[in-house]
Amino acid sequence: MKLLDFDMNSESYGLDSRSYLISVAKKSVKNESLNFYVQNFLPLIDLLQKSRKEAQKEKQHIKLKKYETLICQIWEILPNYCHNYKDYNFEDTAYLQILLKQMDKIIEKNLYSARIITLKNLCALIDYFKGAPKDNLKIK
Repeated sequence: MKLLDFDMNSESYGLDSRSYLISVAKKSVKNESLNFYVQNFLPLIDLLQKSRKEAQKEKQHIKLKKYETLICQIWEILPNYCHNYKDYNFEDTAYLQILLKQMDKIIEKNLYSARIITLKNLCALIDYFKGAPKDNLKIK
């Protein structure tokens, strides 16, 4: 997906950027790697949040709403990546801490009106770690 490489006002934005793949992933991705989500989607969320801030400063309300929609859509697919705990590197908790901090901000401030989505994601992460070997969990 190349969500930021094309003009959001273009009629062919969805096709050009392949943003439609987010909804396809939500319906078709099952039992995938949390590492994949963390390494590929978290940086994308960060880029979208930065672009959203720029749109907000420039008072581009339509772009602002489009960025928020994309961010929410990406957050909505997180539970699809919370099944196979065997692939997660429990020694490297940096990404997990970043993920939890971002989720905490969304829940606390109800950013993008995504509190419910984020609470569902938090439940999925809790279920994910219930299946993990307890001796591997060393989160600070």
